[in-house]
Amino acid sequence: MFVGLKYFLLLSLMVLVDCDSYSDLIKSETFIKIEPLKINLSPNLTLDQVDCELTVHKDSCRNEAMRTEDTISWYTNVCIKWKCLARNVAIKVHKCWAGSKKTPVVMIGEDGCTAEGSMIKSPYYNPNSLNEAQSYGRLSVRVLGHNTIKLGCTISLCDYCDTKCLKKNVSLIQFEINYSFNLASNVQ
Repeated sequence: MFVGLKYFLLLSLMVLVDCDSYSDLIKSETFIKIEPLKINLSPNLTLDQVDCELTVHKDSCRNEAMRTEDTISWYTNVCIKWKCLARNVAIKVHKCWAGSKKTPVVMIGEDGCTAEGSMIKSPYYNPNSLNEAQSYGRLSVRVLGHNTIKLGCTISLCDYCDTKCLKKNVSLIQFEINYSFNLASNVQ
């Protein structure tokens, strides 16, 4: 019985210490370092034909992209935006993570859908051009002992003429277009 009480008190002390660290992490302002965007290309595209970027915006993608000296809090709403300046190209976002390279938190999975819905939503694709996507949420990841989190993503690009690539990568985009169209059709 006495051993159980000592164990309970030790656990309680550990929880209190961890709660203070946790509380400090939540209260802290954090920088975001965007890793270079990884790009998978369809066979008939080359990197010199595309100019892609990943940006983070506070509150809305209509706002300016965050600069390196800008910070976010635990509760800051962000918009993550992927955009490729290339003609006749469709984009698919997948494998996005935040945190550190040692301990990444996967936010968007290989399938292009959210893997961590409490942090970020699945990307929404611009149905007019298909070369732009955005997602809203909170980057509520922190790395203990650091005031910076990293953000990295992989995207796939398909030329409109590459039907094999489009079938493999753009099914999610087609779903988004159909879903958006159906929502608009149902508005009375």
